[in-house]
Amino acid sequence: MISGLVILILVFVFIFLYKNFYQTIIHSEAVSQLRVQVVQKRIKIDLFSEVMKKINERKKIKPIDWTSFKDPFLGY
Repeated sequence: MISGLVILILVFVFIFLYKNFYQTIIHSEAVSQLRVQVVQKRIKIDLFSEVMKKINERKKIKPIDWTSFKDPFLGY
């Protein structure tokens, strides 16, 4: 009975260590490798800002002039 309890505690300790330490180390290594692959070109901040400014200008909605529409409920 006590040996079963010790084995159960050891299993939980190994699972805890695996999830919280080993997997974290693996993920950090993967992130560092991806950074090397992805960041090969520098971003041109001026060009990026200009493009984002133009995109935001295109997204602006012009106000609607509701007086130019006929009211369907007036019954002309």
